[in-house]
Amino acid sequence: FYFSKSAYMDDQDSDDSILVFGYLDDSEAPFVMKEAELRQVRPTTDEPIKEVRSNSEGLFYLENLPVGSYRLVSFNGPDRGLLSDGYWQWSITDKYGKKGFERAEFRARVPGLYYIGAYKIDKVKEGGLFSLAKYETVGIKGPSEKELLKKMLEYAEGTKWERRIAQRIAQLK
Repeated sequence: FYFSKSAYMDDQDSDDSILVFGYLDDSEAPFVMKEAELRQVRPTTDEPIKEVRSNSEGLFYLENLPVGSYRLVSFNGPDRGLLSDGYWQWSITDKYGKKGFERAEFRARVPGLYYIGAYKIDKVKEGGLFSLAKYETVGIKGPSEKELLKKMLEYAEGTKWERRIAQRIAQLK
């Protein structure tokens, strides 16, 4: 049994809060993404790690965060193996610089919605009898911010976030 938050958002608890969202394509990953972790850097807090909500289509998000600085830390989930009970914690850190991860660390200066990017875990080397497969996380172009916001509407129904999401969709081409 793997715990993860409900996909449905809580109502906006303050007009000064933010909603962070993004996307992960885990189709080639060795695990199925069930959650993501976000670290609150500023303002400092006793509980800096936040469990991010997700759906089964790769959308991840978290509402009601204070304005501040954050860093996407990891994607987590159960092993894809049928007979395995392993649980992965996949760090988003890019060993080769920030290419593709420019939005994984961000500062929210004003309340509102923050799109932090779309990512994919790519298999770069097939495993063999005596070796493991190798993977890397890369930034990808889609789905777009607008497409993700449209998917989020379902989870924000009846909340103040629903209105803010609809307003942002109307602003995007």
